[in-house]
Amino acid sequence: MTKKRANYLLSRVYKLLKDPESFLRLKRIRPEGKLEIAGLAYPWANVQVVDPRRDILPSTIHESLHLIYPNWTEKKVKSTENQIVMKMSIKQFSNLLFRLAECVSANGLGEVDISQNDEKKMNKKTEQERTITKQTLTNKN
Repeated sequence: MTKKRANYLLSRVYKLLKDPESFLRLKRIRPEGKLEIAGLAYPWANVQVVDPRRDILPSTIHESLHLIYPNWTEKKVKSTENQIVMKMSIKQFSNLLFRLAECVSANGLGEVDISQNDEKKMNKKTEQERTITKQTLTNKN
């Protein structure tokens, strides 16, 4: 990945964090078995949940990529996240941290406002995401 491409993707993350239609919430996420989950993304509801006990900046980039590119596989999102983080300058980390703080202070401490239908979809999607993630981790071992 070129520096130019990484900067473009990072600008999309910045834009998503500023979008009033997008919602980011900090919440502790319970591990599922041996699987540590740093965040969850719900593209149909434009919601991302990030566990503040984990690597919060890379997790925010990761979950934002899921919202921006909902058809990307977990492997592609993880690879892209790693490449973006490796190419980020200290100033870009600082800017992302500032945007994250603004976003959290605006909406990250309240409850996610979604309909029951969206909640059912969310639970079903979460189950599917965890299954895919488990399969990916199992295949690596």
